[in-house]
Amino acid sequence: MKTLLKIMLGSAVALIIPLLGNTFVDGWNWTGTDFLFAWVFWVVMGTTIVFVSRRFSRYQLTAGVTTFVCFAAVWVLLATG
Repeated sequence: MKTLLKIMLGSAVALIIPLLGNTFVDGWNWTGTDFLFAWVFWVVMGTTIVFVSRRFSRYQLTAGVTTFVCFAAVWVLLATG
């Protein structure tokens, strides 16, 4: 339970960067839905990384990095339309 709360809080803190971009960068137009989607996506990614890393404890780093790269690829595909 503590791990999930840390992931949720970390995802919320990470949204400060797009919030600043939305405020100060012309052409950066995130809506409330975009922020919600990003938060949910990052929470799911974080919990998946924790689950996969624990499941494959012998290869924790490899499993975590592989999971992150897969989620990053999906993020890029969704961001570019």
